Amino acid sequence: MSPEELEAKLFASRDLPYGPARTAAVEDVIRHADALGLADLQYTARIFSLEAYRYGAEPAKTFVPFAWCLAAYDRGEGDRRLDHHLFWNFKGIVSSLADFPEVPLDQTRAVLDDMERRYRQAGHGMNPVHQYREFLARHVGDRDTAAEQFRRWQASPRGELSDCAGCEPNAKINHLVWLGQDEEAVAVALPVLSGQLSCREQPHGIRTDLLLPYLRTGRLTEAAEAHRSAYRAVRHDRAELVLIAEHLIFCARTGNHPRGLELLERHLGWLDEPSTPAAAMHFAAAAALVLTRVIEAGHPDTPVRRPAYRDRAAVDWPATALRDELAEQALELAARFDARNGTAEQGEQIRAVLAAEPLVEHLPLSGPARAAARLAVAEPPQISFPATPEELADAAEEAAEVRDHDRLAALWARFDEVCPQPPPVLRARRLGATASDRFEDDPAAAEGMLREAAAIFAEHGEPALAATARSRAALACCYDHRAEQGLPELHAVAEELAALGADRALVRARGRIVDALRETGETEAAIRLGRELAEATDGHPDRLLAADCWMTLLQVWIDREEPDHAAAVGAVLRTVEILAELPPSPLLHRTRLAAGHTCAVLDDVDTAYPLYAAAADAEDPLLRVLAQHHAGRSAHHLDRAEEAFGHLTAALTDALRFEVELDLLEIKLDLAAAALATGRPDQAADLAEEVLTEAAEHDQLGRARFLLSHAHRALGQPDAALTVLDELAAQCAEQDNRYGLAQMHGIAAEILDELDRDAEAARRHQAAAEALAGLGEPLRELEHRRLAALSWHWARENNHARTALAEADTLAATLGEEPPEVFQRALLDHDAARILTLAEDKNPALARASAAAEGFHRLSGAEGPALTADVFRGRLLMELGRGAEAEPLLTAALDRLEPEAPQREHVEELLAQLREGGR
Repeated sequence: MSPEELEAKLFASRDLPYGPARTAAVEDVIRHADALGLADLQYTARIFSLEAYRYGAEPAKTFVPFAWCLAAYDRGEGDRRLDHHLFWNFKGIVSSLADFPEVPLDQTRAVLDDMERRYRQAGHGMNPVHQYREFLARHVGDRDTAAEQFRRWQASPRGELSDCAGCEPNAKINHLVWLGQDEEAVAVALPVLSGQLSCREQPHGIRTDLLLPYLRTGRLTEAAEAHRSAYRAVRHDRAELVLIAEHLIFCARTGNHPRGLELLERHLGWLDEPSTPAAAMHFAAAAALVLTRVIEAGHPDTPVRRPAYRDRAAVDWPATALRDELAEQALELAARFDARNGTAEQGEQIRAVLAAEPLVEHLPLSGPARAAARLAVAEPPQISFPATPEELADAAEEAAEVRDHDRLAALWARFDEVCPQPPPVLRARRLGATASDRFEDDPAAAEGMLREAAAIFAEHGEPALAATARSRAALACCYDHRAEQGLPELHAVAEELAALGADRALVRARGRIVDALRETGETEAAIRLGRELAEATDGHPDRLLAADCWMTLLQVWIDREEPDHAAAVGAVLRTVEILAELPPSPLLHRTRLAAGHTCAVLDDVDTAYPLYAAAADAEDPLLRVLAQHHAGRSAHHLDRAEEAFGHLTAALTDALRFEVELDLLEIKLDLAAAALATGRPDQAADLAEEVLTEAAEHDQLGRARFLLSHAHRALGQPDAALTVLDELAAQCAEQDNRYGLAQMHGIAAEILDELDRDAEAARRHQAAAEALAGLGEPLRELEHRRLAALSWHWARENNHARTALAEADTLAATLGEEPPEVFQRALLDHDAARILTLAEDKNPALARASAAAEGFHRLSGAEGPALTADVFRGRLLMELGRGAEAEPLLTAALDRLEPEAPQREHVEELLAQLREGGR
């Protein structure tokens, strides 16, 4: 490479995330600069390497280049423009030297002395010198020196080499926590956390260091929120293993050891290549504490997966064995530090971690869980029981009519308790109630019970009750696929009830005929009778009876082979209107919920949403949670994001508060989506991560990862988003979901493009195109191939860009002349022209630009792209010396531009250049 190319590569490395890619890029520049004897680049690249190594989890590699740069500086061969960077890195060197027990303590002290000497000579303040002397004193447990250096540190004014406005208070917090001064530590943090921090290490560093102070001072909400937000920021960063250890300790001491175990398994592989021995020591001790909690919870043999490393295969360790192994590792490392330091400080700290007791029995971590924990669980309403068996049966049958299932079950249970051997008529009523419970799953058994009840009623002079029981038995026949017997009997019983003048019983018997006709597929007959029945009873004084008739008709409309949307919605709304005339009851709310489902199934979400929202007033916790959940989903579908967030938060809070028997994962996922839509990405990330630790189904895992990637992106954590997208891409590949695989690579490419990491973006677009190849999606595939070529172009990888462009052209040649195909081909021509402008001969670029303009002009609604293509074509004509052709083209383009159009100034400048050249 030329010196210019090496310099460009070095500065481009700063756009890469910390880790192997960035480190390799800098090291490659150092190798070439050394080989070519490029003194300035040798120095600059080594200065750059210090940051790459430190934040790339390889601080041991900083020692040699730092010493090299110091020596060059002393010889007068350093770059004065980089003096600040050189002096700044003294601090990282001091902290890193202390983290390696094989480095003598005197050597670290000597570096500190050299740091002070050089700072004084250069006119810098002593603030950072006192800070790092305090750090070293605290490391060895020298309280007197630590106290004196802390005093001097606080008394020294900040200077340009002081840690940033977040990191310096963070270091003071560490000192105060070490002394057990939790309130003072929190007080130092408050003004910092209320401000804006842009440092790479903040605010997650402060929040992590405040976890235990928050817990010990009773600030439980702050502790939970600090854990969730700070862990999310460091979970992908191998350089932050010490901070991850603090989060493990937090989980172990707050009753969250299941989450701690999940975090332990996620990061256990990092222990094989820790950034420093100190990081390994802290992580091993914290992990051992988590495993102690798992063992104490009764799971000593829980398998913990330790990933493969070099020649070691992945293996599951029993929790007890791994705990003992990690504790021994932590204590052995602590002993090495103490031997180096000549004190017992590190060993005492590690033993304190291993023996730490819980501070909170269980601290709920998510916002809704904490809200639920604060709310007192309402006592279930006490059911008052009538005194006699007859009154109990009456009350139970009334509860059945309004679908109050809890009261219904309690009343019949009380009946069975006080009247185990009921007299005949009561026994028949009890048989009818039992048959209701068996109707769906065992209609034959239900029929038997009802026929026995009918016989008893007939024998004891209750002809209407006997006929009703036979009508129900006949419907059970139809449910049992014996309509040839059931339907005639249903009609006969209806005539019998008409003769008896049993109006209410007759209406219900005719409703059973509608039900039977629907069950046997005679839909049109069911509709005719159902409509007649509903209209006839619409004004009936028994409003429950009227509502039942409309609900029966509704079911027929829905079950029709081609459902009548308008009729079904009309029937369900009329049912709700009728029930709303009565006092509130579980039946009203259940009907509203069912009505919402009906409208949602029929794609009428506008009507479904208010029905769900009204049902959310139900007293029954399960019914209320279901209604809130569906109201939230409907509001989200209608782009009413804040309302969706409110409903879904209430659903999750109530579900946790009342311990509702539901799978909460779908509520959490929907709430995460609503949180994203309302600008709450931190809450979305929390919820998605919860689902990832709890879900087993691929669909839920996939959706959680998808939402988490968007949350990381919204939080300004693009590398974390990319990691999650890679996990999701792997899941898609495992399931042979090539559409999903292409989507994940496409989103990753968007993120990389925003970061100006063009070569990586190009590879992602190519991967997306390969996933789509052969799936019958040529337009989507072409888009990714086109964008791959353009990204290679921005990355200045011209050969790759030409290759990708040729692949896109090959695919474009297979397209037809439909408008979407013409549009994609025109886009390709336009981007091809941009790529080809780098060639010495710009005629091929002009040809592609002209083809793009021609394609856009053929399409209606493509005025904007056509105008852009014309301007580009005019500029190329000018560069080729064909101004006479360019001028009318650009003039026409200017006439089509709005007065405030951003392109207008550029076109005017081009025309001015043409006219100036013509004079």
